[in-house]
Amino acid sequence: MVCWGFSQVRINDTKSITSSLEILDLVQNESSLILGTSGGLSTYDIGANKFSTFTNDQGLEDVEIKKLFIDFNNLLWIGFQNKIQVWDLENERSIALFNLGIQSVIGFVDFNGVTYSAVKKNDVWGLMEFLQVDEKIY
Repeated sequence: MVCWGFSQVRINDTKSITSSLEILDLVQNESSLILGTSGGLSTYDIGANKFSTFTNDQGLEDVEIKKLFIDFNNLLWIGFQNKIQVWDLENERSIALFNLGIQSVIGFVDFNGVTYSAVKKNDVWGLMEFLQVDEKIY
């Protein structure tokens, strides 16, 4: 079990206070643990022994993260309740946002260079396909 806390030292030290105590999903790449929490995204750089937290202030579309996935290009796919955001872990920024009338996101998978997401839309469960072409995602 992984638990830790972040807090303000002084009033106005941060723009947002995140709840990183409730971890909803966890993934790992070669250098970091990435945690989806009910208060945003937290990363732990294993080599540097350093935590970072990302919320709306740093470009996350939402903070209630339901699902995380790292694709074949080391991009982080973030599933929120009703949208999907793609995050560049290396540059710590959003590179795509998909708000396609999704009701729920429950998972991701790569197959032959294509990323699929299991989603509920119009009360029907299915797969959404996302293609990466020339650094763009469709």
